[in-house]
Amino acid sequence: MRGQIVDNILVKRGKQVVKFFKYQGYGVAVKDLERVRGVKLHTKYDGILYADRHVFYKHGIEVEFGVEKQLVLPVNYWEELVEA
Repeated sequence: MRGQIVDNILVKRGKQVVKFFKYQGYGVAVKDLERVRGVKLHTKYDGILYADRHVFYKHGIEVEFGVEKQLVLPVNYWEELVEA
């Protein structure tokens, strides 16, 4: 797993965050999604984003990335967060 789990949320930063420009979204390994209730990304291009796991299952695009399946969630399905 790339990232860390904090309060049952997968948190990814820096090189752990992979943007799929072809789909205008961010990918998370399917096996990692099964272990958490949501995903929080600190992205280079789109700020801090959050999405619940069920949103990935409903709107995610399945992609083979290396040796694992990813669900890529387009940016418009993420919630943009503002942290103080």
